[in-house]
Amino acid sequence: TILRDVGLPVQPTWVPFTPWTTLDDYLFMLDWIRQHDLILNVPIVQLAIRLLIPPDSALLDWPDKDKWLGELDAPNFTYRWRHPDPRMDILQQEVAILAEQMNGDAVKGFTAVVQLVHKIAGKSAPKPVPISPLRIKPPRLTEDWFC
Repeated sequence: TILRDVGLPVQPTWVPFTPWTTLDDYLFMLDWIRQHDLILNVPIVQLAIRLLIPPDSALLDWPDKDKWLGELDAPNFTYRWRHPDPRMDILQQEVAILAEQMNGDAVKGFTAVVQLVHKIAGKSAPKPVPISPLRIKPPRLTEDWFC
């Protein structure tokens, strides 16, 4: 609200897919984005980002790593990991596909992600939030894939 009031658009970045993120966490994040009128400010690709775990990461010392840690993918300098809840891996893959398909349409993409996660969670999706036609779209980088 403070940033919006002074005309400074914010573009939040997220790492929504970690071995510890739950479906409820993801639903909460989407609801938070909606409640704070940030749908236009969050590129859909930000809703698909998966945690990277490089060699020597402190996460390799976590006591629960046996539940999710996979092999080292040396060419990509990261360990593979699998979420303990397989629905989260499916959700991440599907959101990444949506991010590619939406061609930068934040409202259409956000609505599709909301519908998808509610379907996977077995819940009814809320009605899409109307965006005022007077709402100015925030500036974007030429590439939304950043973190």
